[in-house]
Amino acid sequence: MKVFKALIAFVALGVSASAFSSELLVTQGDSNAKSGQRSVSIDIVSDGNVSGFNFFVRTGQLKLGSVDLSSCVEALPKNFDGECRQGLEGVYFYAIAKGREALPAGVNPVGKLRLPAGVEVVGIEELAMGDIEGNTINASPRLAK
Repeated sequence: MKVFKALIAFVALGVSASAFSSELLVTQGDSNAKSGQRSVSIDIVSDGNVSGFNFFVRTGQLKLGSVDLSSCVEALPKNFDGECRQGLEGVYFYAIAKGREALPAGVNPVGKLRLPAGVEVVGIEELAMGDIEGNTINASPRLAK
């Protein structure tokens, strides 16, 4: 919960926009009949300036507890704290650097979701990214298959 409160403060302080741009890449695989799940990869494409982010992955109606969140932020660097939580219509993600750190430039894996088979990601909402100064970074979401 500390991470969530820190990220809210981080985003609230980010009143000026940075000239840099970053991207949230959400890639969903096919449903696997054998496992009964669909794997979804979450990555941040950064110019080397992302120090915190939050977003909502919309899936439509979900049964609580039906999404495997065990790997949702496992690929974040050790200098970041992050968490994800399932809601009735998707999954909330948030992460922030522990100090004045940023993700390196390039593609940065965040983690994976395992959705129930037949459930698809239908959108990405509430995307916000910030730099180490608390400034908002221009960010766009991209949903890929």
